[in-house]
This record gives sequence, structure tokens and C-alpha cells, in this order.
Amino acid sequence: MTQEPHAADEIGAATLLWWVYALLVVAGLIVLNSRIGRIEQGGHPVGFFRQGSNYVAARDLKPNHRLRRRDFKPREGLPAALAVYLPDPKDYVGTYLRRETKAGSAITPDDLLPQPIVKLAEGKDVRAVSLSDQVEALQWLEAGTAVRIRFADGKSSDGKVVALTCAQPEDSTGFDPKACAALIEISPATDLDQTKWRLEPAK
Repeated sequence: MTQEPHAADEIGAATLLWWVYALLVVAGLIVLNSRIGRIEQGGHPVGFFRQGSNYVAARDLKPNHRLRRRDFKPREGLPAALAVYLPDPKDYVGTYLRRETKAGSAITPDDLLPQPIVKLAEGKDVRAVSLSDQVEALQWLEAGTAVRIRFADGKSSDGKVVALTCAQPEDSTGFDPKACAALIEISPATDLDQTKWRLEPAK
């Protein structure tokens, strides 16, 4: 008879410990949720997930830069648990950057544009110059690059690259450079045959 109260005390203590444990678990989940964020409907991460599961720039990139696969990479030291939330690289390749991005800085979906931003300066034209016959220029051409345009008559003019465009998206083998063109900001030119324009680095 004297053991019954003791057994009841043990049951009560066990129940109390269970509730304490449950409260600790709930509190831990609340703290975890506040630290790492929630996953939005559609699978897009927010909070810490968004910061940790974006690619970063592999080098300094200018606004209107057309992204290639080599231009971005996972953040160094990214845990495997967060790496699974990285976007599909195909969603990045071929898009254009909205802003200047330093090497190591995150590139978020909000930074990506389907087309380059073309702001026509007063007294300037923007012309598309095919690179099919001068594919070597892709080795140094970048958005924002100052260039010298050589016309067919031997004259020249200075300009600036607004953006690079390519008819074909990059795949695992790269892209066809002959399908690319450079959008060049230039003073109104008398030589309108852009197929004969040759681009050189500005001096």
C-alpha cells in the first residue's frame, strides 16, 4: 500500500519530464526557424537559406553582363544540407546582371534579367555588331568595355559595349560564338554597314 503513492509520483515526474522535453523541442524549432528562415511555396528559399543557397560571382562582373556557367559558383564552404537548395544553373546562364557584382558576392534571382538594360544616352546610338567574323573579340569584350570601331573606309570611332547577346543559350559544351553580337553605344556613324565594323580594345 505504501508503494502506490511512490509509483504515482514516478508517473507524474515522467509526465513532467516528457512535457519539458516537448517544450524544449518546440522552442528549438522556433529558434531554428527564426535563424534559417522558411521555405516559400514553390521551393524558393528565404532568410538564411536564401543567403546560403545562392551562387556567388566567380569574378568581378559589370551590370548587363551576360552570365556564362564559369561566371558563378557555389559559396565556398557551403554545407551539403544547403547545397541542395541551389538553383538550377540553367536558370542563370544566358541572363543579364542588373547590378555590378564583386567576386564572392551573392547573385540572387532578383539580380537576373532576361534582357539587358539599354539606356540610350543623349546624342548616342546603339548598334548591334555581329561577332561571327571576329569571334576572338569575345575573349576581351565585356559589358562596359570601351572599344575602338574600325569602319570599312578606314575611319574609326570610339564606343562602349552595352551588352553581349547570343542567339543560342549556353549548354554543357558552351555556345556558338558565331551566334553572338555586341551592342555598341556610339555616336551616330556615317558608315551604316555594321557587318564590316571591326572592334578593337580602346587605347
